[in-house]
Amino acid sequence: MKKVHFYILTLIIAIFCLAGCKIQTVEQYNNQNADEKSVDDSSEKVIPVNDKKKQDHQTNKKNTESDQQVDQKTNSKETVKKSDESNQVVTKSTNNQEKELHTANKEIRTSNKDTNQEKKTTNLTLKEQNSSKNISKKTETPSKKETVASKKANSAKSIYRSNSTDNKIVKEKKKYVTISVRVDTLLKEENYAKLEKPLQNEKYVPKSGTIIATSKYEIRSDNDSAWSITLRALKEHHVQFEYDGAGANKYGSVYIQGINHLYEKNAGPLSGWMYSVNGKNPGVGCDGYKVKDGDQIVWQYSLNEGKDIGLK
Repeated sequence: MKKVHFYILTLIIAIFCLAGCKIQTVEQYNNQNADEKSVDDSSEKVIPVNDKKKQDHQTNKKNTESDQQVDQKTNSKETVKKSDESNQVVTKSTNNQEKELHTANKEIRTSNKDTNQEKKTTNLTLKEQNSSKNISKKTETPSKKETVASKKANSAKSIYRSNSTDNKIVKEKKKYVTISVRVDTLLKEENYAKLEKPLQNEKYVPKSGTIIATSKYEIRSDNDSAWSITLRALKEHHVQFEYDGAGANKYGSVYIQGINHLYEKNAGPLSGWMYSVNGKNPGVGCDGYKVKDGDQIVWQYSLNEGKDIGLK
């Protein structure tokens, strides 16, 4: 629109500029040259006939100039009319565009209204479906008696499962025994004096009476015996020991001759090593006793075949 107005204004300005300029025809130019020649050829004073011709010439000029001005005015009027017509066309086109936009906006509003109505209808249908589902759920819910019975059944099942899992845990639970090695009987002066002088040393007879303090060992298999646990403990604590196998003695079982350099008969003819389980004499050789969970194995040096340590 701005460009159209600019072009129209430039045309109007150009027309006005052309209207202000004087246009000379060919006939006027020839008449003017003829007059100038006649004036130069005549040496006499001005003739009145020439005055008439000049007057006629001037009147002709004025008439031609007036005609030109009229033509210019008519041309300017036509250009103004054309510009007005073009402006009217432009305004009509803009009005038509505005009307089209207005109608498009109306159509968009109507479509939005339709979509909103559709959404409302879908929401209503969903609410109805949910309400129907809730009603069906209410109808399907069991009675209080049935729920109580089901709870009791579930609790019974859970108790049964917990008991079964507890049994499994008990089966898989690790079993342990304890073992210790002591020389408390040799701490008495009369018994200590019976030892040979090289053995009268704290290395062999500690003041605490303890060679191996109470230690805990796992039962690795059902075949573990008092001897297998004792062997593990002596090796782990790096204690010197010596023994006879089951086929190498009259007892028919493993017999320990000495521990920590203290052997049988070092403190008298009835002295030697004896073991107890839970404070009692098991009555079999150490390799013949199968250990159980919680057993307490104690090895002691006796000077009277176990009477001084309460095993006979």
